[in-house]
Amino acid sequence: MGFGLKNTYSEKLRRPFVYLSPFITNTIFLRNPWVSVWWSAAFPGCGHVMLCKYFTGFILIGWEFFINIHAHVNQAILYSMIGKFELAKQTIDTEWFLLYIGVYIYAMWDCFSLTTDLNKFYLLADYEDTSIMPFNIGALEINYLDIRNNWNGTVWSMFTPGLGYLYINRLPSAFMFLIWFVVVCRFSHLLPAIHKTCVGNFHGASLILNPEWLLFLPSLMGFAVYDVYIQVNTLNKLFKKEQSRFFMDHYQSPKIELPFGNHANEEG
Repeated sequence: MGFGLKNTYSEKLRRPFVYLSPFITNTIFLRNPWVSVWWSAAFPGCGHVMLCKYFTGFILIGWEFFINIHAHVNQAILYSMIGKFELAKQTIDTEWFLLYIGVYIYAMWDCFSLTTDLNKFYLLADYEDTSIMPFNIGALEINYLDIRNNWNGTVWSMFTPGLGYLYINRLPSAFMFLIWFVVVCRFSHLLPAIHKTCVGNFHGASLILNPEWLLFLPSLMGFAVYDVYIQVNTLNKLFKKEQSRFFMDHYQSPKIELPFGNHANEEG
């Protein structure tokens, strides 16, 4: 039982592994550092958001949008995918692209370091049997641990990145991802292209699409789907752990000796 600390929630925690407020639920748990590195490579900033480093993550994602568009990275990626390598080299703005490289590598390195450190903190918190706050109510919002269906969050994230975060009450991520989704849809002309496709005007749809902005969408949507799925699983485990600890503290005396084996069957 660790250091004999009470399992139920107390504010005097040295190393908490969950923070519950009316607007957000932050958790640390054991992660593979290379997963956060991979998401930083797919879209700088996403790895930090996954680690609950929201402010850092939002800065890096904003940087990715700004530098990528000015360096024409997505446009060059598109030309490379269809085999037009010379056109890809001509498209890249090298002055902006050199600014892109340093931050891109830093995002991956920092995510690896952060994940490694947070894994250590989680192991210490788990060893100390750190308590869990199950419910928080404020003037504007209510947040609580509960059993949620991870496929609900996944499906809503597929429809619109950000809705899955609303489902798990991560309002900063929900707010930012909804904004980024609107921006990408607006500048890529995705929704008018979908409308033209639905009425059979495929040529018109291909003409109005802006692939440079559209290529942001797979990474943002893929990350939102993955992160919400993992977070729902984690929150479900925390809910079960908090419940079991509460029952142990308040309903089961450690002095009670339960019958075992044949004696239990005889008494029954």
